[in-house]
Amino acid sequence: MYGRTYQAMYLDISLIGTPNPWYLLSDMPVSVSAANAVFNGNNTVFLINLNMVYAYNISNNKWYQTGSNGIVPQSRTQATAVIDKSRKIWYFGGINGTTRIYFNDINYFDTNTYSWSFGSTYNAPTSRFNMVSIILPNGKILYIGGVDGSTSFIHSLSMNDKNYLRALLNDIQLNDVLFHLNKILVYDTLSGNWSAVNAVGDNIQGRGLFTAVLVPDGNILIYGGNNRKESPIPTMAALNTNTSPYTWTTKTIGQNAPHYITGHVAAINETPMIIAFGATSYNGTFDFTTSYALINNLNYNIYTLNIQTNLNDGDF
Repeated sequence: MYGRTYQAMYLDISLIGTPNPWYLLSDMPVSVSAANAVFNGNNTVFLINLNMVYAYNISNNKWYQTGSNGIVPQSRTQATAVIDKSRKIWYFGGINGTTRIYFNDINYFDTNTYSWSFGSTYNAPTSRFNMVSIILPNGKILYIGGVDGSTSFIHSLSMNDKNYLRALLNDIQLNDVLFHLNKILVYDTLSGNWSAVNAVGDNIQGRGLFTAVLVPDGNILIYGGNNRKESPIPTMAALNTNTSPYTWTTKTIGQNAPHYITGHVAAINETPMIIAFGATSYNGTFDFTTSYALINNLNYNIYTLNIQTNLNDGDF
């Protein structure tokens, strides 16, 4: 969650439950923190760090810099990225800790030509970061949750403080700047139109540093995160994108699930959803004020949820 690393690794899901399911890859060419990585569905993983794009070739286990043609976006972290069917990476939001700029622009990197271009700014939303994004099969990107970068409280924070994010996560005012999850931002990659959808259903608290995966049946499953120092309620929820408007449903979790986790990663491989890394808490309160407190709460476990059999009750 904090600090920078050169390490890259992959998880062999067939070895989950054994002592060594992780495999180290060749080191990344740069150390990264709060960066974005997407898989092109073929043989390459693309890493966006600040505004530089690197590619990892799975076949030869090598990294290389792609170059930056076109109009390169301003440097940023805590943005979000998804890749569409034409292999364009859509890059939205984020913050620049040096210039104190909070972004609401959307850009795309064409992995076929290695060039950047602008997306549409018409009817664009306010700036935000720490949100999640999911691209649907119809080319629409959904942006859920995160922190509102347009508020005066956010702009009052010292962005030059190396502990900025810790201060943000522990500040009692954070609940006031979190986007409510019933406000779904939608960007249509085909038409270039921005819109907002008011989701209905269960009340899902706002949060940051959480995860989302798209289930094959059209549900978006979110998990964990934090709002201020606490774990938001509920821990897990599903957004049905087949309904109009979209509908939230609370999902229960079993005793083996991480009830309080934030800053983690999640992925889906056919039926299992996999959760790893991040920080956990026994009582729902997260303390990131010191390095010791953070390290003491790091998550070293791997959790799996069978989506096919457990989505209805959400039991790990």
